[in-house]
Formats: sequence, C-alpha cells, structure tokens
Amino acid sequence: MNAPLHKLINIFWSLGLLTVLFWGINLQAQDGYPSYTNITSGDFQDNAVISLEHSHPWFYKAGDDTSWANPEFIRNEFIHENWPDTDHLSNIEFMFDFPPYSFDADGNVWFFKEFRVDSTEFGKRYAITGKIHGAMEVYVNGSRTGAAGRIGFNRDEEIPRGHFLPVSFEWGNTEQQFIALRYSYHELMEVGPQTYILGLNLFIG
Repeated sequence: MNAPLHKLINIFWSLGLLTVLFWGINLQAQDGYPSYTNITSGDFQDNAVISLEHSHPWFYKAGDDTSWANPEFIRNEFIHENWPDTDHLSNIEFMFDFPPYSFDADGNVWFFKEFRVDSTEFGKRYAITGKIHGAMEVYVNGSRTGAAGRIGFNRDEEIPRGHFLPVSFEWGNTEQQFIALRYSYHELMEVGPQTYILGLNLFIG
C-alpha cells in the first residue's frame, strides 16, 4: 500500500477510535454512573480479578506532586457532585501524546480512582499487576505501596517497565478508599504518536 495513504488510513482509524472512547466516558457520566467502583468479596471468587482500566471513571492530573496521593486532595479535587462535568476524566487504557486528546502532561501524570470497599475486605491482602509502558508508583489511601520501574522527568532518568511484579497492599478500615498512580512515560513519547494506544493494562486481585 502507498505509504502516505497507509498513514492517512491510520489517522482516520485513530480518530474514530478516540471518538468512541471519549463518547463512552461521557455517556457513563451522563447515565448516572457513580464516581467509584465497589469492592466486595464476591468480586474475587475462584481467583477472579478486576480490570482496573475498565473500572470507570478514572481522574487524572498533569504534572507531578507526591502530595496528590493524599485522600483529602483527591476528595476536594475530583470527588464532588459535579464530577461528571470535570475536564479530568480519563481512561488509563489509552495514552494520548498529541492534541486535542493530550493530557498536556509532557511525560508525567497522575491517575486517581475511588473505591467503596465492603467491610469484609478490610485489612485483606491484594495486589496490582499487569503491563505498563512507562514507570509507575502505586499509592493506596495516601501511602506508597510499591513501584514498577523508576519515575523520571526525562528519558535519561526514567526506567520504564512492561510486565511487572505484583504490587501488594491492604485495604484500610473505611468504606471510601483511593488508589493513586504516579506515572511517567517519556520513552513512550520519544517513540512517537503511533504508540498513543499503549496505556496501563492493570488488574487487581
């Protein structure tokens, strides 16, 4: 196939996929979906896992500040009655390196997720695993529980990972709980826009 035509087809395909993705995020907000995901003992029977990238919504904030892991910051910034109207809704399954779908993060971004945890799960041991295309730190209720690779502010500082060893944690003793992901993806940006679809493929179990 002619190279320019092939690139043009890829562009139209990409825009179509992105349109469907963002339409889906907005539809979930408009249809009264809650801002949280429930966690119960029944979710993990027979070694089942929860797909985090499909647990909408996620929120994001461009830049880097470890104080953002604080649950109080997350509540004040994102968890309020007008959350469906925020510009910070995200889908962690996709990373967008070019306008108008860019995080404007320039390689560093945080993702936030609210959970409502059943009391039967308080204090139980869980883990996050999967595949990423950058470096990540995991925070649960404000505490750093583990990492995959090393966060960097440029390609030289960053140590990216693909598949990574499970990051274990325990749920706290309250219904409302939060997971925050500190993420850098400078290597992904260097590869180019054709990799925009590579996000965080994560599971919890």
